[in-house]
Formats: sequence, C-alpha cells, structure tokens
Amino acid sequence: MLAIKNNSDTMEQDNMEHDNTVTLTSIEHDNLENDNHITLTSIEKAEIPPHVLSGNAYESIKEHLIRLSPSIHKCSFIGWHLVKVVSVYDGDTVNVLLVLGITGFKFGLRIYGIDTAEIKSRNPILKNYAIKSRNFLQTLLKPEHIYIARIIDNDKYGGRLIADIFYKNDNGEYCSVSDVMLTNNFALPYNGKTKENEQNWLTFIADKVSQS
Repeated sequence: MLAIKNNSDTMEQDNMEHDNTVTLTSIEHDNLENDNHITLTSIEKAEIPPHVLSGNAYESIKEHLIRLSPSIHKCSFIGWHLVKVVSVYDGDTVNVLLVLGITGFKFGLRIYGIDTAEIKSRNPILKNYAIKSRNFLQTLLKPEHIYIARIIDNDKYGGRLIADIFYKNDNGEYCSVSDVMLTNNFALPYNGKTKENEQNWLTFIADKVSQS
C-alpha cells in the first residue's frame, strides 16, 4: 500500500505548478510482492525489467535515470513502470501515480488501443453505455493495488500518457486491460487517428443489444 503525503494544501500560489507531485512516505513490500510476483502468461516475462517485477521503487528510479542518461532532456517515461490508479474517469482514461523512487507523479493516462463511448455525450444511449464502460473498468483496476503499465507514448490531445495496464486475474495471471475491454464489448479498437463517430457507436451498441 502506498501512503501518500500530498503537500499541495500548503503550497504557495506561485508554486502550484508542482501540484502534480506527491511524496510517497512508505511502500508496503508485502503488498508489492503480492501484486507483482506472479506467473506472467499474457506478456513475456523477459520483456519486463527486473526492477519493475521486484516492486523495488528505489531501483525503479535508478534504472529509469540510467536508461535516459543519453537524452535526459527528453524526459520520456516510455517503458515498463509501476503505477497506482487514483481514479477512473471513463472507460479509456484513468488518473495514476507513476511510481519513481519514493515519489509518485500524477498523470492522466489513456489506455492504449481502445476507444470507449464519451461520458459527456448528450445522447442518453451513448452516455449510459459510457457509464457502463467506466464501471466495468473500475472492477478491473482497484485503487488499493499496484499495477504494471507499459507506457507507449504521450497523448497528443491532452498531455496524457498512453499505456496499457496489466492486472492480475483470479488465476494469478497478468491480463491486458485493453484486451479485456475489447473482449467484453465495452470498447472499440483505436489506432490513435480518427475516433468512431456517434452513429457508429449507436450501431455498435444496437448490434450488441440484439445479440444479447
């Protein structure tokens, strides 16, 4: 469990740009082991750096900085990281703490490869489906757990990270959140270019209702 100390309430106004940083005062090692020392089947174990699998946050920041040292000015977070999900906004967007050392950095994160119905839609059918998608995602990603995320890029629309998150299923296997959302018909594939328009979404929803 991450104990989080958020100093934003005592910050001066001219330092508000640092509000996206919180101090993680402790990490319970047993919980990290429970969340990360498992058999991997959906992804190759060899692809994940040892410091991420071990849940060792101190090694995480050291290895991250070593990897970035030739081009540290780019500040890229692309690669494997530990994240804690703070909140779920909708079916394809969450807010996370990216764990680096004893510090957690707050980021918006868009789940890679999927698009879900817009929760702000004025169409009641789409809005209802968007809420169902969000609620389903909340059953996959629990705020008390630590997850492994593969950060792929930065979102060109909102300054968010683009990543797939892997959660542990009942069999102790890591599963891709993107794949599970698609398999359960709560999302459509998204290649980062043109999103589905509302009519396509309505057709998709109608097809799923007729098949149920």
